[in-house]
Amino acid sequence: MKTGEKSYKDLFLMKIFLGREADFENSEDIIMRCIKNAYIDMLSAGRFYIKCDMEETCIAVKKIFEEHGYKFSRQMIEKTLLLFGREEIIGKDNKYATRYGLAQKLVNMCFKNFYICSEYIDEKIDFSLCDCPLDSVVLSKLSSNAVWSKLTEEKYKEIQDKINQMLKKVTLDKELEKLGNLAFDFIVW
Repeated sequence: MKTGEKSYKDLFLMKIFLGREADFENSEDIIMRCIKNAYIDMLSAGRFYIKCDMEETCIAVKKIFEEHGYKFSRQMIEKTLLLFGREEIIGKDNKYATRYGLAQKLVNMCFKNFYICSEYIDEKIDFSLCDCPLDSVVLSKLSSNAVWSKLTEEKYKEIQDKINQMLKKVTLDKELEKLGNLAFDFIVW
């Protein structure tokens, strides 16, 4: 669905989300804006630890998505974390983040943003294998004391498995049942 079919209210909300200059007729523009929004979201913690050029990093992330045909896999997280350097722990003492924590946030938020903007994206994206972006809201709903920016790969997998088990106990509507673990984010937010 393109802009001619949307209400002024819906277009207004999308412009708030993507920016007033968003070209809703240009799928590539929408994809890059979704990636940049995910990057900015990741920076809520990452800004203290990483010194990456946003434009270069977002272009690199887009290439990772293209290599994977916009189909989620945890290999995407593995490739993305390489953009944040070679050391898994970034920072020192209690003031640190993990590359895995930052990368999962970036990749998973991209998929969430793509879903929100899917009407303007030409790519056929299968969301059924997506993980849930982990943040303080999601982790608190799981009664977890984990911090998303400090996650290890093992803890991340453990939390995603818990989300998957919780979703199996809930009746999801037709929209949410197509989102994999990403559905949990829409339920708890």
